[in-house]
Amino acid sequence: MAKPKHDYDSIDFYKRIEALAMNGYTDAEIANELDLAADVFGAMKNGKYWGWNEEDNKRRGEQICGVLAHGRTRINALVRSAYLKGAFGGKKVKSSIVKYVQDK
Repeated sequence: MAKPKHDYDSIDFYKRIEALAMNGYTDAEIANELDLAADVFGAMKNGKYWGWNEEDNKRRGEQICGVLAHGRTRINALVRSAYLKGAFGGKKVKSSIVKYVQDK
């Protein structure tokens, strides 16, 4: 049997998925970053991955879904907040002008 690409029970694996979800990545983009095929990642997420037994599928699938949901909740809240501030005219943009003097 081939060696797995990741340690699927490692906390670092799930933290990486959460961080990617927090940055707004889709499932396909996350799969690409993890060097997995999109259909493989989808099967893992849905608990139907053929390389794991039934118990591992259930546990790991729930964990992947959980970290995806947690990561996406944070980014969705930030995006929603920015849209609402812009819609109500309350978004303030700070800008500063810096001029550099060149020596002649």
